[in-house]
Amino acid sequence: MAALQSADGTTQKLDERSLAWCAGLEVEFHVLKLAEGIAAQDHIAMPGPPPKVIPLNHGYQYLTEQRYDAIEPLMETLRSNLQELGLPLRSLEIEFGPSQVEVTFGATTGMQPADLMLLFRSATKQIFARAGYLASFMCRPQLPHIASSGWHLHHSVEDADGHNLFPHSDGLSKLARSWLGGLLQHAAAATAFSTPTINGYKRYMPNSRAPNHIVWAYDNRAAMVRVVGQPGDAFHAAGKPCGGTGRKSVSLHGLADCRGSGWHRDSR
Repeated sequence: MAALQSADGTTQKLDERSLAWCAGLEVEFHVLKLAEGIAAQDHIAMPGPPPKVIPLNHGYQYLTEQRYDAIEPLMETLRSNLQELGLPLRSLEIEFGPSQVEVTFGATTGMQPADLMLLFRSATKQIFARAGYLASFMCRPQLPHIASSGWHLHHSVEDADGHNLFPHSDGLSKLARSWLGGLLQHAAAATAFSTPTINGYKRYMPNSRAPNHIVWAYDNRAAMVRVVGQPGDAFHAAGKPCGGTGRKSVSLHGLADCRGSGWHRDSR
């Protein structure tokens, strides 16, 4: 599948109407200290054993300054390198789970978020590996008491002047409702794009704040699609079905096609 070429066709349909798909990434992953390197011959088998790792904190203290301060030198190395690469970094945060962090990026247009995610994931793994750490974007690493990781896609549609077309005096505009309708209509099939591994499906559990129902809601973090904010320029939808692995050009192309399908067919 020529994902980037197909994706360009999807965004071109918006370009023809002087519109742009605007999206920002919110990515969760685990950072773990490598306990040992290749120390025995059985470590070079194919496939080899998983590396032995040590968590950096016990988690369950979301966004606390003390937890972030403990790993700040490590995160500062990540921040400086990502900014040197020109990535539109917004924040680095401690997430809820043990040894789990989150990075958010400013909004970009078209398929730029897919390119951004690919560069970010590859660079992050290399930056931490140089320091003796493992960055894992796996949804559910096989570690005790671990929390699931995913990535959220915050998105809206803008006109040629950069105005957000999702808000309306009654809440959501007709375009926004059709856009979300296409995503809900094709949600089951689109999961093949957003979650390409068996491990990723282990994240979809009841009461886990992962989307195990096809539903949207206003500012509800458990919903598959969450409409965020009050009507205005920052009003947007946030999709939660995606895992951190896989080809992001395929994921975003599939999701964009779903939304575009709803818009063209008026799936309200």
